[in-house]
Amino acid sequence: MSEPHWLRYHREAFEVLCDELSAWADGLHRGGAEVLFATNASVSLRRLKSAPDRITPSALRSLLAHAYPYAAYGLEVLLLPVLRAPDAYPGELILFSSWESARHAAALRQLERMGKAVHVVRPKLREQGGESDGHHDLFH
Repeated sequence: MSEPHWLRYHREAFEVLCDELSAWADGLHRGGAEVLFATNASVSLRRLKSAPDRITPSALRSLLAHAYPYAAYGLEVLLLPVLRAPDAYPGELILFSSWESARHAAALRQLERMGKAVHVVRPKLREQGGESDGHHDLFH
């Protein structure tokens, strides 16, 4: 929240991330994987899900329908439970993110050193002349 990036919100990137998250959750669930989910997005009418918890794809879609495209708190709040108790969480982590600070990137590298496979999924945004990963676009 203290980072300048989070002082505004990016609706298009957020919508794309929600669509990608829903598709990934469906695919993982169909493949027999258990999905744990946490978010730093502001969610109305729901308890914030800042600690990873089991969720079904349908419950995830319901939660995302009540989510807003701005952060309720910094990314580090989501990373701390896994950093503190890595054995309590799966070995593979998927982060749906439009931006991370240098501090967040360092925390992700620490998780990798702890044996976690960390995959970062960025929004694919339409630009004139093609697609972008969204990272650069979000600074404008």
